Formats: sequence, structure tokens, C-alpha cells
Amino acid sequence: MLQLNRCDNLVSLPSFIEKLPVLKYLKVNYCKGLLALPELPPSLEFLEAVGCESLETLSIGKESNFWYLNFANCFKLDQKLLLADTQLKIQSGKMKREVTIILPGSEIPGWFSDQSMGSSVAIKLPTNCHQHNGFAFGMVFVSPDPPTELQCNRIFICECHSRGENDEHHDVIFNLSTCAYELRSVESDQMLLLYNPCEFVKRECISEYSGKEILFEFYLDEPSGLQNRCKVKRCGVYLLDE
Repeated sequence: MLQLNRCDNLVSLPSFIEKLPVLKYLKVNYCKGLLALPELPPSLEFLEAVGCESLETLSIGKESNFWYLNFANCFKLDQKLLLADTQLKIQSGKMKREVTIILPGSEIPGWFSDQSMGSSVAIKLPTNCHQHNGFAFGMVFVSPDPPTELQCNRIFICECHSRGENDEHHDVIFNLSTCAYELRSVESDQMLLLYNPCEFVKRECISEYSGKEILFEFYLDEPSGLQNRCKVKRCGVYLLDE
């Protein structure tokens, strides 16, 4: 692990960092002068760069193998390459593990075919959903204005329900959770992207609902005294087929 948190004079990382073959965890939180991240080693799995307010660019290697990226409050960051790389790896089936990405913004990528305002979205499953290869979930969350000091680690939960003829909730088919670390304050809308391959969401869980409508609900597991201090503003689902 390499921790360089709150190094205000850090403008860039040395290029040789790409040649550190066993580096798995990198934290550069609140490095306010950091402008760019070079190509990082393929061994890297976890990257936190929360509050790097000058960060503009990062290089994504073809062999990247991350499972957690947190760029919350990095408002100058050019997200296009990262989101395009993530879309390609998800849709091609190259992502084989759970992945969580956090970015500033109030929009979910357009390739999420099912989106809705609020904290829930309904989708109709295809008749062959037993062949699915996983789900991607997107959610935009927002905090009160002015920013509030929040618990450092935030737990996001996605709950999938079956639906009856009158739109009433039925059984919980499955639920998933992911933790966003180092979210002490949220200055404006942030977007969280979560991908779960079929190894985590078993095909058997939803195969009996083929051709039916199911409902996804998203919320934060708030600690006592902080309920409703942070809410999901928009959400979306993408089903990866074979």
C-alpha cells in the first residue's frame, strides 16, 4: 500500500510507479495540487483520490484490474476515458469481479438503458434472463446544502424485488451492498457505478422471473442520527446478456 494523503505540493506521481509490480492499494486523498495520474501498474486494485480538486487527467492501462476507484469531489477530472473503458470492459464481459467507481456528477452514463429519477427503477426481464452475465447499477446521490460532515465510510444497498399485478412489492429476490470509503463530506452530486458479474448475482435467483417486471431500490445504510442526511437522486440498471 502507498499512502500520500494531503500532500498539497504533490503535482504528479513519478512515472516509475507503473513499474511497481505488487502495488495494490494507492491513496492520494486531498492532494489539492495533484494535476494528473500516470499509467498505473496492472496490479493496482484500489485507488482513492477523494477531494483532489485540481486533478484533470488519469491514464487507464489496457491491463488495469481495479475493483475500487473513488474520485469523489474531483470536479475537474476528465471522466470520458475512464467511463468508456469501464463500458467496454463490462459490455464485453471482461470484468470478472465486483467493481465500484465513484465520480462527481449528476448523470448516469447513457448506456444504462433503464434509468429513473428517484431511488427506484423497474425493468422488465427478457425471457432468457437465465443467460445473463451480470448487472451494472448507477446511482446519483446528494447531500444537504451546505455540506455536512458524514460518517467516513458509506454503505450503499441495492435491493431487488418482484412485483405484483398492482405494482405492490413482493419477495426480495436479492440484495447487494458496496462501501464507499473516505466520504467525510459530499459537496454536490456524486455518481456511483457498481458492477456485479453473475458469480455474485446467481442466474438461478432471477431465472424464475423471466419475462416479468422487477423493481430495484437503492438507499444508504445510515448510522443512527444521520438518517435521511444523504439520499439517492437518480438510479439506473444495465443487464449484461450473453
